[in-house]
Amino acid sequence: MIATVRAGCFRAGHSFVSVLVAAVLSLSSCAPSHSDRVVISSKNFTESLILGELMAQEIEAHTPLKVERRFYLAGTYICHQGILAGRIDIYPEYTGTALTAILKQKPESDRTQVYERVKSEAANYGSWSVGSGAR
Repeated sequence: MIATVRAGCFRAGHSFVSVLVAAVLSLSSCAPSHSDRVVISSKNFTESLILGELMAQEIEAHTPLKVERRFYLAGTYICHQGILAGRIDIYPEYTGTALTAILKQKPESDRTQVYERVKSEAANYGSWSVGSGAR
């Protein structure tokens, strides 16, 4: 699982909490439409909702920022389009789904290679990036 984030708002770290704290420190570069809060989304299934809520609670517990929750946003396409349009800042995504559905690459079996490939390709896009996550 990775945290798919809008580029410029979050930087990759070494742990889940460090990603969220780094998000707060770099939030000033986000779009002015919601620079006073972090917009967290999830897809429309329970695991995604729980992970989105965990992210929201961590940010609220460790920063002064407000969190706007936009959960149950259908699937990968809708959430990723929200990232690209600047309407949401972060949502949880499966690394394999990012590889196949977003980047349109063939599946691979080595999870470390998949993570590194998704991270590298996301950096090339410039409008979204990959935070750290379980590999």
